[in-house]
Amino acid sequence: MYRKNWMIWDTVRFAVIGAIAALVAVSAGCAPPANRASHEYDARALPLSAAIDQLSRDLVASARGKSVGKLAVADFAGPGAGISALGGYLSDKLSVRLYSTGAFPDFMERRQLKQVLLSIKKEHSGYFNQDTVQRFGKMIGVDCMVIGLMDDLGPVVDVTAKLVESGTGRLLAMAETQIIKDEVVRELLARRHDTTLTVTVEPAVNGIVVACGIRGELNQGVAVIKGLPPGTCQVLIRPDGHDPVNKTVEIRDQPESLTMRLANRRFNVSFMVNPPTATLVVDGREIALNEYGFASVKGLEAGEHIYKVQAKDHKGRMGTFDPSLNHRVVINLEASDPVLSIGNALAARVRKLASSQDFQVKVWTEKKSYRIGEPIRFFFRAEKDCYLNLIDINSKGEINLLFPNRFDSNNRIRGGVTYIIPGRGYGFDLEAAPPAGMDHIYAIASTEPIDIFGNDFTREAFISVSRGDSRGIEVKTKLNEVRLDSAAFITVNIRP
Repeated sequence: MYRKNWMIWDTVRFAVIGAIAALVAVSAGCAPPANRASHEYDARALPLSAAIDQLSRDLVASARGKSVGKLAVADFAGPGAGISALGGYLSDKLSVRLYSTGAFPDFMERRQLKQVLLSIKKEHSGYFNQDTVQRFGKMIGVDCMVIGLMDDLGPVVDVTAKLVESGTGRLLAMAETQIIKDEVVRELLARRHDTTLTVTVEPAVNGIVVACGIRGELNQGVAVIKGLPPGTCQVLIRPDGHDPVNKTVEIRDQPESLTMRLANRRFNVSFMVNPPTATLVVDGREIALNEYGFASVKGLEAGEHIYKVQAKDHKGRMGTFDPSLNHRVVINLEASDPVLSIGNALAARVRKLASSQDFQVKVWTEKKSYRIGEPIRFFFRAEKDCYLNLIDINSKGEINLLFPNRFDSNNRIRGGVTYIIPGRGYGFDLEAAPPAGMDHIYAIASTEPIDIFGNDFTREAFISVSRGDSRGIEVKTKLNEVRLDSAAFITVNIRP
């Protein structure tokens, strides 16, 4: 029983093995050898010289009996974008082969073709296809062109050549071959036709041009950048005195050019004028100043511009500026009276503190406009303990120290507390007084004691300094010397 089972197993085993062998044999008979396709693929490929001969023979045979006329051979494109050294070499040698056959007696030399292509650079740039042969063939001066395209297929380079009729774009003949990628072919493929880009700008200014990451100098409106690879190239132009320009250029096998007219650059210029009540005129046009004496003039071209500033009781000034060089113009008019110059100096210091305050100070009134005789109150507050002066300068330039005063002679205030002038304990109201016009209210603060006006309230409850007052020079001197940590400013319209 034991032996019989083994015999059955041997019989089954050999039957299965035989069946599998039969299936393998059938499959082997139906399928091609594993390497057969690659052998056929390699068999069609030729060395470079033999492949060019084959293209020449096949093109001549395919074009037999057709009217070709004057012929030119363009650089073969590829693999990929642009023209490789292989494309140029193949086109040169194919031209010689085709002419040697005698089938095309009227032939444009390759050197002549390149010169013609340079002359029509603005109309055509790059390699040819059927459409461009149709458009530019007659312009070049030929009746037909041989164009070609190469594809890298790994171990071989696939080449297709076409004979195309100028004017119509009609395909007259075609041939193809495959080139074995030996060491010479690989070296030719690796060498691309780097080319040159000439950038010309108007007006002829200096600057910088960067094309495909290669930097060039713009000298009197012209920059020449060499060694550019074929393909899409980003060009950045930074001309002096003009806005930067970005352009995209297709770099082909021929020298490229880019010509453009630069738009005149526009500049914005800020003016800071003291006193703020002055009149500013730029190039004959009056420019409105805000309450701080600031104004912005936009859209000015480079070059000389004229400004004129005038203010009542001040010496006027006229001057020139170039917005491409001066983006900020500061004008301080000289006052005819020392008291008037106090207001100018105060305004200048407040503007300077606007961007560098150690803490915040705020001043306000209940309204922006008051009639003469109408009650008015002034409010102020600081973020931290400090010494503060509240100063009013009316439209005539007269100065009134509102705080401290006889009723509040200590000008040290507590942070976060709102103070009111006149306070409840004053026993009277303040009224808007002549002259009509814009009053400027300044709150100046320091962590150190402030005593600009002498703070002697024995003669007057509120210290005033009018034009012609001899104290004007002393007050201005102290104002320029005192340390200020913060300031605030408002305007109030006093109406008749």
